[in-house]
Amino acid sequence: MTSSRARQAVTIFSRIKPRFEVTLNLIMRPVIAIKGSETYWIYQWSSLTVDYPDPITLTSPHNIFYIAEHPMKDCFEWYKRISGVLGRRIIKATFWGLNKSITDQLRSQQESIDDVEIGGCSPKDVIYFLKNIKVFGSLDIEMSDYNERFRMDIPEEPIYLSIRSAKFLKYEQFMSLNHHGISLHNSDMTNKDINRFLKSWVACKSHLNLKFFEINVAGPNAMDLLKGLSYQITTDPKILSKIEE
Repeated sequence: MTSSRARQAVTIFSRIKPRFEVTLNLIMRPVIAIKGSETYWIYQWSSLTVDYPDPITLTSPHNIFYIAEHPMKDCFEWYKRISGVLGRRIIKATFWGLNKSITDQLRSQQESIDDVEIGGCSPKDVIYFLKNIKVFGSLDIEMSDYNERFRMDIPEEPIYLSIRSAKFLKYEQFMSLNHHGISLHNSDMTNKDINRFLKSWVACKSHLNLKFFEINVAGPNAMDLLKGLSYQITTDPKILSKIEE
């Protein structure tokens, strides 16, 4: 926030060698975290109607807290002013309560984000976001309030895909996915469907790029999905830790 000549010099230097990792968090209040090679800074915007942060946050030299009449607007305007110094790109974003206005403001800053997590949002807002912002790393989605007829195109760009409300994803659409990692929760796919997929995957007939697959199953017949497949049950902490990573 110094002279225009100083900002221009730092911007040019940052373009030569990106020095910061920038993340955006829109859950309770707008938060931008900036991570450098040795330290980090956290900027937060809040209105008078939102609880203040704890005293430790206020007194930390790396946490800057703003009271604003329009927190979201002020956050994006602030980021626009300093984005050149930071490398001009948010690489990770978390949204809770995403809407069209937020998507439009973010789209005015950049066209893509590496890693995105979306939760507690309506399907129409998720669809609008994915049509306007490309996600190339990981995409984690949780939606609410959609009916049985709801369908949504899944973007092909993310390397890793996680859907925590996957009832809308039918077997035919799932078989067309080609991500490197897929995690599904609350899916309506049957054990028979999963078994068919696993056999196809093992035989290299589908999902040729897939390296990791996770799905939650329950009930006394859950192991039926492994019929006709070679598998091994393990409690080895080293293997389990590797899977979690």
